[in-house]
Amino acid sequence: MSIVKVENLNLGYGNDLVVKDVSFVVEKGDYIGVVGPNGAGKSTLIKGLLNLLPINSGNVSFFGEPLKNFKDWGRIGYLPQKSSLFNPLFPATVMEVVQTGLLSQKKFPKKITSFDREKVFSAMKHLGIENLKDQMISRLSGGQQQRVFLARAMVSNPEILFLDEPSTALDQETREGFFETISHLNKIHGLTIILITHDSVHVGHYANKLLYIDHKLVYYGLFKDFCLSKEMEKEFGGYSQHIICHQHHKK
Repeated sequence: MSIVKVENLNLGYGNDLVVKDVSFVVEKGDYIGVVGPNGAGKSTLIKGLLNLLPINSGNVSFFGEPLKNFKDWGRIGYLPQKSSLFNPLFPATVMEVVQTGLLSQKKFPKKITSFDREKVFSAMKHLGIENLKDQMISRLSGGQQQRVFLARAMVSNPEILFLDEPSTALDQETREGFFETISHLNKIHGLTIILITHDSVHVGHYANKLLYIDHKLVYYGLFKDFCLSKEMEKEFGGYSQHIICHQHHKK
């Protein structure tokens, strides 16, 4: 089943286009690694899909519904870059942070019910942070904070999850654990994943599809097809193609 359909999408700031004529389709259960050079339009693309940035031209639909008419945002989870998530001086507990993931679905007055609190605790338990529920978010380690923000994105039980550079500033061990968690959500629970990362080598160990963007769409498809593509070898060079594919072959 098609979850996201993107057709001839153009995005930018004013007349300066950053994403140019991009088209692709996301199917249920996909795990897509979005990679490309710095400034290539990866985050801009995701913000456009999530209606956080006006679309210059083109079409986006979720679950068959045009973006301009789409209202059921509880079906979509989003974990933005950490720098846009967290004010270290903001006094909030883990439970309070996770609860905010439900507010977008509520009409005024936005009250948290006992049923909501059950959903919040379930999300925290699923990610192994239920014992931190009363801790101040500012006192947690980087890895713990990322799990809290992931719980916030997951508390509405979404069908697709967007993640923008979620492993930035995490140490190697914490990064591995975080990616294992995301992989588990994809493989065991069928959650569709679209993950932006600068680490094209690492993501190949988990994702089944690669979306390579450099303002325009350079490649979109299965990792294994990218690794065997002579056209992509010409585009990237044999060595770079091998590096991107190296981890994928370990799966």
